[in-house]
Amino acid sequence: MKKIFLFFSLMTTVLLAACQEQDVPTLQVKKNVIFDQVKTVNYPHSDEYTTDNAQIEVRGELSETGIKWLDQLLLKHAYTLVGGEDSMKKDTPTKQDLVQKFQQIHDEFVQSAKEDRVLGASFHLTSNYLGQRNNIITFSNDIDTYTGGAHGINVTLYQNIDSHKKKILEVNDIIQQDQQTKLKEVLWSFYTNLMQEANDDYIGMITKEDFNISEQFYFNNEGINFVYPPYALRAYAYGNVVLTAYWHEIEDIINPEYNWKK
Repeated sequence: MKKIFLFFSLMTTVLLAACQEQDVPTLQVKKNVIFDQVKTVNYPHSDEYTTDNAQIEVRGELSETGIKWLDQLLLKHAYTLVGGEDSMKKDTPTKQDLVQKFQQIHDEFVQSAKEDRVLGASFHLTSNYLGQRNNIITFSNDIDTYTGGAHGINVTLYQNIDSHKKKILEVNDIIQQDQQTKLKEVLWSFYTNLMQEANDDYIGMITKEDFNISEQFYFNNEGINFVYPPYALRAYAYGNVVLTAYWHEIEDIINPEYNWKK
């Protein structure tokens, strides 16, 4: 009788493990261009201006995995990025909905160019699959925009997806709100050390009270890396600024589910 009980216990353990592995798919990711339009807007010749035309470029990519729930999650996130606050009201956008948002941006750029004689305008959304560890799947979106002036703006936005829960993780998922004061201390210390070593006086423009925990982050073997866009913590020329909370610094405050070093 004991042998039969042990056999069934073992089989139950094996079946549970197999089910969990199915929840963590091995991904075959394809990057698809779903929108790509370039248009030249010509202006009447004028000695007041150095150019007689403006180039409008709008391009959008979307990562696809062949896994329905994951592709819908990525699609909805891209739709929210492109469409702004109004797009958050749509629970299950389609790929055609996203294409229409890109078309809207393109048409608005063209209209603005005709009215204001801009030098050019562009909006590029690039999608990247960064990797997978256990049940955490990480993608990023690079958004590169130019609407005039000396240079455009590029930001990187991260999606850390828990395949067991089928959701994009937020800071509150990995570290509870009542523990985030310590996380802020860790990140502020990393930032001040970085700026002092670089002898960068930009630090004087950011006060500790104004410093916030970035909503953009990714995991690696060193810890959790929080990413800040240009101008947030340093001058534009430095691009994104990455502040690392090392595993040993946050081991007592991190949700154990997401501690790689436990």
